Amino acid sequence: VQIYLHMEADELGRYTLATAPDQIREVEELLGYRSDDPYQVIVYQTHNDLKQSNLGFDLDQYNRGGLTRLGGNKVVVYYHQEREKFHEELRRGVARVLVEEMLYGGRLTERVQNSALIYLPDWYEQGLLAYIQSGLHFERNNRLRQHLKDGGVRRFSQLINRDPELAGVSFWHYITERYGASSLSNALYLTRVNRDFRSGMTSVTGTKMKAIGKDWLKYYLERFAQDDSGRTDPRVDRAKPRD
Repeated sequence: VQIYLHMEADELGRYTLATAPDQIREVEELLGYRSDDPYQVIVYQTHNDLKQSNLGFDLDQYNRGGLTRLGGNKVVVYYHQEREKFHEELRRGVARVLVEEMLYGGRLTERVQNSALIYLPDWYEQGLLAYIQSGLHFERNNRLRQHLKDGGVRRFSQLINRDPELAGVSFWHYITERYGASSLSNALYLTRVNRDFRSGMTSVTGTKMKAIGKDWLKYYLERFAQDDSGRTDPRVDRAKPRD
């Protein structure tokens, strides 16, 4: 891991160097994939420092995969006041690098060509990055419960329209719980092979997206009903490593 700091921030650099390998390893284990190229972590002390930098792009857009590559495995983050938030940004940045490489390939020309051939809706890719970043945590779990139990959501497509990132996070949580942790990397691989995310999911689950959406709803309604009856622990962990 190579660490690049904005201005003088020796302590932050040492901390990033000490913690980044653990975050990288965690994401690699979850995805079942490791990049051959070294990571270049560019760290800013504050969000304002980043905005004023000469990189000239928006961090949120970059770590959400909204820009064509800068080249190499670059992860751009700024330090949050809470260390766990900083770790989450590192995980999301690493996840973006690995997911793009898994879907589109490692070389720049290969990525540009494949990205034009594979259509991924925002909820799919951004939901995956958010799931790897911090999972279906307590606040997201409560929002999902409100949508399903009080908000009248009865179809997966309704939640996509209301809250696409939450829809994606809940989708990937459901997939890994129903079909195992390896289903995540299998879905990405088969999406690349088939050049279609629906075909990729059908290959993993053995059923079509419409049926997956119905089972997604059933899964969460049953889970929330069990939570309400006090038979399960309502706490929600973040994304789990592969078995």
